[in-house]
Amino acid sequence: MTVDPILAILTKLKADSTITALVSTRVYRDVMPNSPTFPSVVLTEISDISDDDSNTDTHAHMRIQATVFSSGVASGEASSISKVIRKSLHNMVNTSLATSGDYVYVVSCQDAGSRYDVNLDISPKIWMVHRDFLIEYSY
Repeated sequence: MTVDPILAILTKLKADSTITALVSTRVYRDVMPNSPTFPSVVLTEISDISDDDSNTDTHAHMRIQATVFSSGVASGEASSISKVIRKSLHNMVNTSLATSGDYVYVVSCQDAGSRYDVNLDISPKIWMVHRDFLIEYSY
């Protein structure tokens, strides 16, 4: 069985009607498409660490970054969407998330902080909010 926590989180976010009302289905893994439509979200794996101290080899911790990209005014739109993502994922516990045929059992998911960013060198200007999550999962 291939376990893919990022795909599980991506699937959860795309199924959340509050998030899709803001970004439609523009939740991507690793990179955005060429000529993207904003606002959009990119999920990136920061690290994935197996828990060698537990009695099972099916337990791990992953850090995922959800970056919201916006061409809206200042950071307001990106910040608002990032907070909605936080509400969807933060404090998620004991939840089974389905992927295509497999599942990931999320023991816990915690917001690990956010950081505001902006790229003023391109047109339109792009505002970003990078939000990290620490996910403890088993499979």
